Amino acid sequence: MAPDINPEPFRKFAEFVADLKPEHIGRDIAGNPKNYVPVTALRKYWTRARISHVLHAFPDGRLDIDVGIISRHYLRIFSTLVYTGHNAVRALQRLFISHKLTDDSLPWRVRPSAWPDEKFFREFFNEIAAHQWQFFPLDFRPEHLHDIYVHHECILPIDSPLSITLSHATEVQRFDIHDDFNHLESVCFRSPVLITS
Repeated sequence: MAPDINPEPFRKFAEFVADLKPEHIGRDIAGNPKNYVPVTALRKYWTRARISHVLHAFPDGRLDIDVGIISRHYLRIFSTLVYTGHNAVRALQRLFISHKLTDDSLPWRVRPSAWPDEKFFREFFNEIAAHQWQFFPLDFRPEHLHDIYVHHECILPIDSPLSITLSHATEVQRFDIHDDFNHLESVCFRSPVLITS
């Protein structure tokens, strides 16, 4: 009888996420509360030993991926895959690393063009898509904010907006960005204003 996958590193990470998420509440684009996991917490959690435990969890041998590469370029993708399940983790090398799809390329609204339009890739994307958002809240950097489309599942790491003015056509709101995600250098943008119509 073949040995089973060791579920322990997957279970421990799921427990870590469940314990941590209530402490970090952002908002979706409609203003509803949404919990997330900041990358700073992932960096603390994913020690070399913990990453290695995931890579060694498979009965047919260790996944041959450098722990340092995961730590530097794929930590949030790795977290998404571990949270999704052991079968998803097996795809890290083939679907992400070999295509140079790093943390900087996610979250995705649609299947990446690097993956063929075939059933396996569509199903895999659908499997991980729902889990990715909690690990990829919007990072407020000037280069990320110009003329962007914000997906309805995107998590904004902000406190509840306060309405400044309201007219029949426009609402102006002020909000505070959580410190880990606020990389806006100008003082006048530290508490942005959102105008909606």
